[in-house]
Amino acid sequence: MAAIQGRKGELWTATADAAVAITKEACEAVGDSTTIFHVTDAAKRYLDPATTILVYDSDSLVTSGYHIAGGCQIHFDSAPSGAVTLTGAYLTMAEVGLVQGWELSTEMELYETTSLGATVRTYVSSGILSWSCSFERFYEGNTWQAKAAANATKLMVRLFEDHPSGLVWTGWVIPTAWTQTVPLELEKESLSFTGVGVPVYSVDET
Repeated sequence: MAAIQGRKGELWTATADAAVAITKEACEAVGDSTTIFHVTDAAKRYLDPATTILVYDSDSLVTSGYHIAGGCQIHFDSAPSGAVTLTGAYLTMAEVGLVQGWELSTEMELYETTSLGATVRTYVSSGILSWSCSFERFYEGNTWQAKAAANATKLMVRLFEDHPSGLVWTGWVIPTAWTQTVPLELEKESLSFTGVGVPVYSVDET
C-alpha cells in the first residue's frame, strides 16, 4: 500500500541547547548556483538569529551585496570571487515528536499599476513576502506554552512536506498564539507562528 501523502510531514525546530559559535566556517555553493551558499558542515548550517553573522569572500569581510535567507543560506547579489567562509553561531535542529500536522501560508504584497483607460489591470510585486505557519500535536508538557509566552522569542523551524524525500521550508518565526484543548480522551495543543524574513524552500540539505 502506498504511503498517504498527508502522513509524511514532519516539523523540526532548534533544541534547547545554546547556540554554538563558529569562526570562518567553510561554505559551499548550493547545487549548481554561483550566488547561493551554505555552511559545508550540515550540522552547523542553521544560524542563530541572535548572533551577528559575518561573511567573508577570500578571507575579506563582505559588508554588503548579500543577505541571509531562511536562517541557513547566504544569497549574494553576484558570485563571490573566492572561497566563502562564515563567522557566527549555529543551532542544533531536532524533530518535534507527535506532530499531527502543520500548515504554512505565504502572501506576496502586490501594487496595482493599471494605467488610466487600460482595459486590463496590471500589478507589480513589492518583493515583500509575509508568511505564517502552525502545527497541532498531543500535549506532553508546557514546552510550547512557555515558548509562546516568551516575549517575541525568535525560533527556527523546518517544515518537511514529504519526508524522507526532503522538500522542506526553513525559516525564522515568532510564536503568536497557543491553544490547549482538554477533551475526555486526549489533551492536544496547537501553536501558531508569524514568519520573520523570507523562508527557504528547498531539498533537505542534511
